[in-house]
Amino acid sequence: MGVTVGVGRGSEVFPLPDVGAPHLLLVTPDIRISTTEVYAAAGDWPELTSKSLRGNIPDSCAAVFCACGPPVVTAGLFAWNEFLRNDLEPVVVNKHPVIRKVLERLRELGGTGVRMSGSGATVFALFENSEAAEKAESELAGEAWQIVRTRTVGRKEYWDKLIKSG
Repeated sequence: MGVTVGVGRGSEVFPLPDVGAPHLLLVTPDIRISTTEVYAAAGDWPELTSKSLRGNIPDSCAAVFCACGPPVVTAGLFAWNEFLRNDLEPVVVNKHPVIRKVLERLRELGGTGVRMSGSGATVFALFENSEAAEKAESELAGEAWQIVRTRTVGRKEYWDKLIKSG
């Protein structure tokens, strides 16, 4: 997958080496979330708007260090999953409890790196293989959520397909 690290407000983005092609579930509950409202609410969370970068530097460095080496696989799961983070997630979960339900459910079903995407409402989970993702998808079938099973695409595959189809 094409991995990057974003710093600051996301205006500085640096490419990192690609890592595997894990299988994913994208789960979107039937709610609408206003990005404007999320960012307005984030102003009430001092840990998200701190002027000090010092607290974020160890996490960013650890994520870069982990991602720059060859992907470390422990029990079939990528070690960098623990560094995935979305600072807007607590703000959205506080206002929309269904997001917490989706996050918890995906973890219960064996998903790793479970996080909300952007300002919501889509949540993603990485799975060790397509069978595990398919099983989790089947378990969620009764929920009133949009569920998409997919996988990541590395930069080379992306460019190869782009050039061949163009």
